[in-house]
Amino acid sequence: PLYLLTLKLLENNIAALLISLSFVISRIVSYGLSYDVHPESWYPFFFLSAFLMFEEEKYSLYFVFLLLAMLIKEDSYIVSIGLGFYILYRKKYRIGFITIFLSAAMILFTFGIVFPALKESNSYMMIHYWSDYGSTQGEVILNMLNPLKHFEVIFTKVKIPSIFNLLSVFSFMPVIHWATLLFLVVPGSMILFTSGEPTMYNILVYHGFLIIPFMFYSVLINLKFLMNKFITRSKLIMLVIVALIFLVNLGNSRLFKQISENEFRLDSRYDAALQQISMIPQNALVSVQVDLASHFTPGENRSIIPRKSDKTEYLMFDLEGNPYPLSREDNLKLFDETIGNGKWNKLFEDKGFVLFKKK
Repeated sequence: PLYLLTLKLLENNIAALLISLSFVISRIVSYGLSYDVHPESWYPFFFLSAFLMFEEEKYSLYFVFLLLAMLIKEDSYIVSIGLGFYILYRKKYRIGFITIFLSAAMILFTFGIVFPALKESNSYMMIHYWSDYGSTQGEVILNMLNPLKHFEVIFTKVKIPSIFNLLSVFSFMPVIHWATLLFLVVPGSMILFTSGEPTMYNILVYHGFLIIPFMFYSVLINLKFLMNKFITRSKLIMLVIVALIFLVNLGNSRLFKQISENEFRLDSRYDAALQQISMIPQNALVSVQVDLASHFTPGENRSIIPRKSDKTEYLMFDLEGNPYPLSREDNLKLFDETIGNGKWNKLFEDKGFVLFKKK
């Protein structure tokens, strides 16, 4: 749909090809697709299809694709409200108001009926991702209404580079017009950059799938805006910017790393990991570091450290690998506690891997 959307708005085959290739090689897309299989990977297709149907004034299909996007995850309601306001700005009042109403209805239905029916707690299960705003759901919601708190949480030394990276790969095109910035960019950005979860504000794994279609849509809208503003050289200006976006995404992509010789070699620690894994009986209760989990059959017996760390039979640390969802400091702290609490026997230690068995 992105190729067709570009063709609809810019009316140029070369631009459509380069924009589509920019999406394919995008680091954000690559992170999501190479990490895992998540429903969020459908966000770009459904939202871009919805944008295309809106631009073609096929409003029934627009709502079909919008609803399909909303069925993926609850964060889609926030960006859909922003989309509704953008449509109001475009003076498509009936479509805009229906979009906003549908998004608000989904929020009330999901948080008021579905979530309470699925769990015992009335608190949103992922609220800890926004713990910088408070320790309880009520505190988080209250502080979200405080603009000064947003500046304190968002504009930090660890998040500002991530914000710059997100905008720079699109040559800052999504923010050159106030309407695309406010209605299409800000809602998705707020979800990411108000969070204290590193994989969200660094736009890693699958967390970028929600905002990426809105960034590309904003680029196309603002390119059309520039073409209308500079009519005499509109095609040249548009192609230069599109080429720049493609080249920046190419340079920023993981493509060169993925096709490098090192990517096709086994890690020097691989044999040590396999030796450790072979010492764990099949179907034993294990809690392991995240990058080792795929070596075990998915099921209730397999967890990722620190989940079920106190209930498992085996603990498998990788002190040199990815400690997610813990920070490296917290992972080392848990490792030290495991050694010191007297409840575990150390079975194996080599090349950063340490295997413990409960006494």
